[in-house]
Amino acid sequence: MEGVLYKWTNYISGWQPRWFVLEGGTLSYYDSQEDAWKGCKGSIKISVCEIQVHPSDFTRVDLIIPGEQYFYLRAINAAERQKWLVALGTAKACLTDNRTKREKGECCISAVIDKIFYVDHLACVNMTVKYDNVIYTTV
Repeated sequence: MEGVLYKWTNYISGWQPRWFVLEGGTLSYYDSQEDAWKGCKGSIKISVCEIQVHPSDFTRVDLIIPGEQYFYLRAINAAERQKWLVALGTAKACLTDNRTKREKGECCISAVIDKIFYVDHLACVNMTVKYDNVIYTTV
């Protein structure tokens, strides 16, 4: 998945539009789609981050590696955020499923379509769900 999300930069610049690309278990961002050829400005591995939704801002999602890395993101609207949440959660579930299969010596070809984890985050507040040893939390 790819598209524009707003990333919190700092208190001077605030929320800035960035081009995000979710590929191969990594979410990378660029100044814009046109500037992607310059290389990414930053990235975060989905397999090791916590995915958190904001309790009152239905456009916001935070990706956190505790004590290391924080991505505070906003989508253009709640529906767009939901698409990103499904894509991020699916990527995380697939990475976990494939790692488990490799440890067991099983083939990891399937995309785990039947195991897509989906929760309507728009209706959830203060919820923690564990799926295949992956913890999803709303704040």
